[in-house]
Amino acid sequence: MTTLICTRNDFLFKQAHALCDAGDMVFREDINYRTITKGMQERHFN
Repeated sequence: MTTLICTRNDFLFKQAHALCDAGDMVFREDINYRTITKGMQERHFN
């Protein structure tokens, strides 16, 4: 099980670096999906 976790972490690490190296700029957005879905549900049921 530990090898699977290490392999997965290694893959994610390499993917993240490949994405960062491929782009000129990297943006991170913090989205609160709970608030968005709550608002959508309220509009849907009214």
